[in-house]
Amino acid sequence: MREQVIETGPRTPPADPEQADTLSAWSSLITGFELTRNLLPDYRSAALIQRTTDSPGGFRVWWRRWHGDSDADLDDAHLMRLPGRFARRVRAWAAANAVPVIECKAGQRKHQIAEEYLAGHTVGPGVFMILVARARAAVWKVKRSPGGGILTLEKKTEYVNHYSFHIMDPQWGHLVIKMSGHPPFGAQVILNGHEYVACAAHAAGIAFTKAWVRQLSGVSGRWMG
Repeated sequence: MREQVIETGPRTPPADPEQADTLSAWSSLITGFELTRNLLPDYRSAALIQRTTDSPGGFRVWWRRWHGDSDADLDDAHLMRLPGRFARRVRAWAAANAVPVIECKAGQRKHQIAEEYLAGHTVGPGVFMILVARARAAVWKVKRSPGGGILTLEKKTEYVNHYSFHIMDPQWGHLVIKMSGHPPFGAQVILNGHEYVACAAHAAGIAFTKAWVRQLSGVSGRWMG
């Protein structure tokens, strides 16, 4: 596995976007983010990481930008409310748009759940399923003085709910955006190269057949376009 890290900022997009790598072109337009790409045989994983939130000072700056240049509400009470608010809004949107939300247990193969759903349902472009599962993520803790000043901002790693938004995209096919429900809401984009090839072939009118093969590791099957 090769990992490539692309530092992003206010830079000029590639001169020929059609020939440039799609994720590289995209990353050049995201100011203040870093795009980490794990180049795998079947899946390409892009983690969007705000480098500023890696440090206490950076997290405080991020919070202030979100809250009108104020950190008056930056405390454990407000931080603990945000995951619940995030969850309620996700579930409310899903209910309003008839998108299933499924709680996953440890060890369940989430992509397989989505594939089984697609086998029995016809979906259009957009989010068609949301899977919820616990995974490790950064969680910030705040300690204030009796006078209200911030004494420490401590970053811990805990198991928290993550929300995997399964999306049907016209260009990429089945892709996933996985987000932590805790601030700063880290996100990961998971793309399948075979899905991309299948969409391109379909758009070009090229007939193809999906065939299942087993990886040498014997972990699971995957389809080849």
